[in-house]
Amino acid sequence: MIKLDVIKSKLSKLVDFLRELEEVKPAGPFSEYKSTPSIKRSCERLIQLIVEVASDINSNIVIGLGQPAPKDYYDTFIKAGEIRLISKTLARKLAPWAGLRNRIVHEYEEIKDKLVFDRIEPTVTNFRKYVREVKKFVEVKERK
Repeated sequence: MIKLDVIKSKLSKLVDFLRELEEVKPAGPFSEYKSTPSIKRSCERLIQLIVEVASDINSNIVIGLGQPAPKDYYDTFIKAGEIRLISKTLARKLAPWAGLRNRIVHEYEEIKDKLVFDRIEPTVTNFRKYVREVKKFVEVKERK
């Protein structure tokens, strides 16, 4: 059974993290980002949190629908597409963020600043689409 109140609470957090990422992202070029440690760390942490909260939403819904638990962050997005929580196109687009999240958290091969910088705008754009699609899913479930 899907706990819609939990999903809505997590969606609210996700929206807050996206708003915060928009507020802290550098207005200027990559050089500004790279030379301002507080901006870099804030963007990295917010991207990490965005991926984790979305993955948590995915897992909760997948399991709530009686499906096997996803095996990792990447898989949560793929399964979210399979169960039509989000479109398969969006699922395939978001799944690679799991790898970025892992690099941020575990600092694999040293975090590549340019990689994170280049993902800031797509994070906001794509995860806003994610929020819209999950909200539609929740609305349908609430009507049933």
